[in-house]
Amino acid sequence: MLTTNSYHVLGLDSNASQKDALRRSREMINRIKIDDCPEYETDIGCLQSERSEKTVKEALQKLQNPRKRIKEYFFWFQVVDEVDESAMAKLRDSGIEDAIDIWKASSDSNDSKGLLRKKNLAVLYMLALYKNNSESYIKNSLNLWNEVINSEKFWKSFSQIYKLSDEQTANQEIINEFKESVISELSDTYVYLQQIHKNDCLINYFQDIFNVRGQKVEKDILNPIYEKINNACEELERMDVSEDGILDADERKKIKGLVSNIQDDLNQLIDLGLYDDSQTKVIRDRVADALRVIVLDLHNNLSETDVALSILNISLQIVGTSGMEAKIKQEVKTLEGIKNNSKIVKPVDELMVARKFQKAYDLINSEKEIHKNNPDLQEYYKSQETLAISMIAIEKYKSANDKFKEHKGDFGKKEFTEAGDLLYANLHMFNFNEKGVNEIIDEINENVARINEKNLEQLDEYRNSFVEQSKQAFEGQMEESVFIVLIDCFIYRGLCDFLVKYRKKKGLVNNLYTIGWITVWIYGIGIIFFIAGWIVDNRD
Repeated sequence: MLTTNSYHVLGLDSNASQKDALRRSREMINRIKIDDCPEYETDIGCLQSERSEKTVKEALQKLQNPRKRIKEYFFWFQVVDEVDESAMAKLRDSGIEDAIDIWKASSDSNDSKGLLRKKNLAVLYMLALYKNNSESYIKNSLNLWNEVINSEKFWKSFSQIYKLSDEQTANQEIINEFKESVISELSDTYVYLQQIHKNDCLINYFQDIFNVRGQKVEKDILNPIYEKINNACEELERMDVSEDGILDADERKKIKGLVSNIQDDLNQLIDLGLYDDSQTKVIRDRVADALRVIVLDLHNNLSETDVALSILNISLQIVGTSGMEAKIKQEVKTLEGIKNNSKIVKPVDELMVARKFQKAYDLINSEKEIHKNNPDLQEYYKSQETLAISMIAIEKYKSANDKFKEHKGDFGKKEFTEAGDLLYANLHMFNFNEKGVNEIIDEINENVARINEKNLEQLDEYRNSFVEQSKQAFEGQMEESVFIVLIDCFIYRGLCDFLVKYRKKKGLVNNLYTIGWITVWIYGIGIIFFIAGWIVDNRD
């Protein structure tokens, strides 16, 4: 920073040698110890000197370190001719504007002297910014720095003059290293000025011109903002809005407050010109994802589609990457489709909730034809039709189990047949390999046709092999239960024929119920409760 520049602290111009710096530091420390604050003719009137034993020692150490010395030299004034001397004289008398006019008038050319004067003028504008938060100073200084730093002619001239000022330690390697880091060093100075004036334009303009972040931008500006945003995201993700079954006023207020705080932080990044920074885009996606957690809870568990949509649209404004943007746009489209179609699907929903599955199935088949050009509704009708078919078949299956258990009539053959035929006719509605299922059904029909008194005990084991296959192939899916119902229906309608034939042989029939056939009833009831109690209540 210019206020702690080593040449300024020691009251030296940039042509001073290391011997001069050592001599001056000793003198100053001796005077400071007796409370005699030294002043020198080289002091700049408008810039307060920060002179203490500590700052003097630090200044000397910087000028004795080759890699730090070049930074101190670069960010101070180089006096090479009478024009520079004239400008410095004005500056020492607190005539900043007069010094600006002198260097400005003499820096139109792009020769070596003109470029060095532009560098002096850029340093002067930065010096003026300590006192005056002027937009013109900001823009003028940055434009000059951009011109100077990106000029190979300037660096050639600067290298020559710097080597003359420091013949002992200056070398091209050190100059090249500094050249690579100078923009980052410059960035830190503008961050310091931004912190003094609370003016985000300083960082914004710097980003527009250089598109480089210094360590101070990262540490003092970005990291605190990112941390605040991340903390707000974690609070959103921890909210379990649906836990008590409603979205209450306190939860609405908290969501609104957290979103407002995040937007304020993002607006600061916009003001700083860092909103489209790659790291900021990652944080913006983080915010969008946290909002999606709330959206899914509101829509899936509380049916608060309007609120969910409003939050999703906010996340769409915040999102950072095109991939996340496409994902959210699709979710907005889906929710808007659900909202627009809610009145149309309400009658079907009500019938399904009331477990009037046959009526729901009939209504679905009439309605899906009416709305055949609406893809969202067609997808909805397909899922509900699949569910209705499953539940109709299961209810028939339950009725068949009742008759089978009580030895009534045909032992439930009619209902087993109706349930099995319904599922078989709609295999395409499920996630089945239809060819494979057909082969299994053909095999079952062949084996059931050969049932006799001698092989009955093997039938139970045969059936259980399909139960195991179903678990392995479809565990956790609706198809697991539907497949077992389908298999049972084809097995037991054949068994029913056999039982009717041997009805008069009561001993035989009773014996059948002691060797494992009661499994059907037990497992069948389990399926009924599983599907009716879970699938219906948790459908999309």
